[in-house]
Amino acid sequence: MRVDALVPQEYNRINLEPISGALGAIVHGVDMRELDDDEQVVRSYLVSGSRYRNEVPGWHKVYSRSESALGWDLQADLPYMIRYTQTERGHIGFHAIPSWRDSDEKLQTIDELGQRLSGGCTRQAPQDAEFLWSFADVGTRVLVL
Repeated sequence: MRVDALVPQEYNRINLEPISGALGAIVHGVDMRELDDDEQVVRSYLVSGSRYRNEVPGWHKVYSRSESALGWDLQADLPYMIRYTQTERGHIGFHAIPSWRDSDEKLQTIDELGQRLSGGCTRQAPQDAEFLWSFADVGTRVLVL
């Protein structure tokens, strides 16, 4: 799984893309890249999605952000959480690789990005989560394919 952003005509890809000619949408799935204002790709990176494949397809909007959040079981820290939908188990969004609260041990390694290892959210390397944090404000549209 990758995280990319592409121009709208490449809709068959799973990406971040501008909507109506303006930067500000995330298309989530296999690929995601960020674009600059000239619709040029400026970043591409691997992510880990849900092992349960419980992402909710369709359009969503970022409705909440927390620089630090807790996982649904209150056992893991989720840095740079960007929420876009909710399920019975809790919020789903993008965040950095989480760590256990009691030991600070990471739940996965950076080398494991690209595998479906999360309970629902999209996990990113810390530097990529920081970058997406600066990109996706409340109201940013998210398309899950």
